[in-house]
Amino acid sequence: MKINFKVILVILIASSLLGLFYNYFSPTGIPLIAKERTLKWAEDSLLTDSFNEVPDTSDFKQENQKTNIINNTNPDTVQIKTDKKITAKDKQNEEPKKVEPVLIEPAAINLNQAYGLFNQNILFIDAREPADYQYAHIKNAINIPFDRFDEYKHLIDKIDKDQPVITYCAGTDCDLSILLGNLLFETGYKRVYIFFGGWNEWTEANYPVEQGAQTE
Repeated sequence: MKINFKVILVILIASSLLGLFYNYFSPTGIPLIAKERTLKWAEDSLLTDSFNEVPDTSDFKQENQKTNIINNTNPDTVQIKTDKKITAKDKQNEEPKKVEPVLIEPAAINLNQAYGLFNQNILFIDAREPADYQYAHIKNAINIPFDRFDEYKHLIDKIDKDQPVITYCAGTDCDLSILLGNLLFETGYKRVYIFFGGWNEWTEANYPVEQGAQTE
């Protein structure tokens, strides 16, 4: 049997081109030229309890109760006017409001920051493979493997794009959390934080973990 090396060469070239074409357009494609890994670190001042801050409406309720008397048709009711002027002194005494940071790219966080956000019930996303997640993961974290991003779209769509999320993987030698964080940011999630120390630092600190597959 005579081997046609030209046909084999054509098949190899065509296969290589198709692979490069798919890799280029795939959201999880591997860059042909490795880029230097750079991370912008979040400041402690940006990670405050403002994530769960609930506005105080007590004053509004009291004023609303008074103004409701104006529209009462009972003749015995006294009409009350509740126009309130805000003076410069009042403004000086007002506490400054916390302003949510606007991220222009995912920001990295350290162990202390990650644990602080964990106590605020911020969503953690495990970027590792399902087998690693099932063996053990940060408590209450969900699993969205970066390498299977498209397969988990139904789960991603359930996450509100206005809420903060934290990605993590094995640790400092793992890029999956960075890649997933960048991909989520490009998809429209603008409050993305990357726990750079990841699983290794979390377990070394004996912080809460759990086992088992996620229920979708």
